[in-house]
Amino acid sequence: MSTSELPFVDLRPGDDDGDIRAAIDAVRARGWFVLGPELEAFEAEFAAASGARFAVGVGNGTDAITLLLRASGIQPGDEVIVPGMTAAFTALAVVVLWSATGPLFHYSDTWQLVINTGTTIVTFLMVFLIQNTQNRDAKAIHLKLDELIRSVKGARNQLIDLEELSEEELDDLQRQFVKLRRRS
Repeated sequence: MSTSELPFVDLRPGDDDGDIRAAIDAVRARGWFVLGPELEAFEAEFAAASGARFAVGVGNGTDAITLLLRASGIQPGDEVIVPGMTAAFTALAVVVLWSATGPLFHYSDTWQLVINTGTTIVTFLMVFLIQNTQNRDAKAIHLKLDELIRSVKGARNQLIDLEELSEEELDDLQRQFVKLRRRS
């Protein structure tokens, strides 16, 4: 049995490079990067190739799920039950599949690039998610502290929205608290 290396993706210009460049230039010249005639043509060709009456191009998986739910008659407020804890098992399945395909792709650079790129993307998304969560938590803590300051008689109301002060204003306020601490 003979094996040949199957390239994952070949990004080198090929025979169709001129056509691809012309299509990109046409979209750029028009400045219409979403929807438009190219998407309509793709949807028609994809529907014909897949034997469907229609095809709808979407920008991401969330849009696809939203359209699927709407087409299924799911309305806002309806309960949709989904399995929990799928992320870890999905990641495990991807790594196992990637590992299993190593011999098929002769452990090539492209094969390694797939997992490296995937883990980089996932890491970026996790950092973004963690930062977003931390920002929300910090905002909630600030709001709670603002409410406590507002409700305590004799508290200085200028401490409300403290996070909006400039660095100089914060430094001045810190010096005031250092003086108070030394007095007590």
